[in-house]
Amino acid sequence: MTEQYKIFETTLSGTAVGNPFKEVWLKATFTNGSDYYTVNDFYCGGGQYKVHFS
Repeated sequence: MTEQYKIFETTLSGTAVGNPFKEVWLKATFTNGSDYYTVNDFYCGGGQYKVHFS
């Protein structure tokens, strides 16, 4: 759980084969009761992907 107004960040390991900028599609969905928010990840090299949400 992340406190209100704090930034949530996680790093995920994935493939570095091919072109991850074009070939990998990853999204995260955050929920709070009936509200939900979907955000895109981004590739930061070396098979590492990040998700940020605030």
